[in-house]
Amino acid sequence: MSRSFRGRPELPEDSESRQESSPELAEPESDNWDTRLPSARQKSSEAQRNSAYQVDIGKRLVAALIDITTGYFLGLAINCVPFINTYFNAQVVMILYLICRDALFNGRGVGKNLMGLQVVNQATGQAASFPQSIKRNIVLYGPGLALYIFSPLLALIPIDNVREFLGNALQAVGGLYSFAVIPYEAYRVYSRTDGRRWGDELAGTEIVLADMDFSNPTSR
Repeated sequence: MSRSFRGRPELPEDSESRQESSPELAEPESDNWDTRLPSARQKSSEAQRNSAYQVDIGKRLVAALIDITTGYFLGLAINCVPFINTYFNAQVVMILYLICRDALFNGRGVGKNLMGLQVVNQATGQAASFPQSIKRNIVLYGPGLALYIFSPLLALIPIDNVREFLGNALQAVGGLYSFAVIPYEAYRVYSRTDGRRWGDELAGTEIVLADMDFSNPTSR
């Protein structure tokens, strides 16, 4: 059998055609080989996403209860501060904390931090930012914040009956919204393998396992 100048045996014409037609026998191009392998960053992001499957629902529930308790006592503390309590009552402080909490302590808040959880950007794996925390939690606590914002505006209405009707209507709409959305979000957390609720899809976030860390109060 004759050999080429590179020292490789020459294949018969029919063998070469079979090699070109068969992807298993074709020699991979070295230039494109690195694109077929996932990069280290892709592996890291994939590992972080997979860790979301391991999050225990019980941990998330306990973390939520801790955050609600933290927001409640924070509201009571703010309510004792002169001048500030004129503009922010305990209920509003509690709602604002619950909306922004996932951006504290690098996406952990207080409850998730104690339970070894963290809210991260699903695309990058980095800690959730303040805008993401607001988007994630406004789904749950938006009605309470809306009541606080629009209630002073209702006081400007001079007709008592109209003012009372609009106030009751606003509270009824907020109550119906919460009655529908909160169970739906809880069902998504329970039924989905990744545990992502509607707020997570809106903010592009997910919950993963993480070590407790109170060293950095904010994410940014």
